[in-house]
Amino acid sequence: MNYQIMYEPSGGVKRIATVQKWQKIVGFGILIVAICAVALWSLGGDWSVTVNALEDMAENLQQGSALQEAFSSFCLDILKGADCG
Repeated sequence: MNYQIMYEPSGGVKRIATVQKWQKIVGFGILIVAICAVALWSLGGDWSVTVNALEDMAENLQQGSALQEAFSSFCLDILKGADCG
């Protein structure tokens, strides 16, 4: 079954569906990405490098690469774009 039962201190019961948990997780992920994007923008990041690195990461994920490998490639692309790597 895809639900969780939570008991409240008042004696009531609250049922949380798996979908609600995933919605919270996805919402939190979107918030983190938005905060990172604002941080990059405010620090004067090069958007063309960032967009290209994100596109490469998306392609790597679509081709079946592991998330760790795709994220590592993303970070390396950012560093190369900043002439740090």
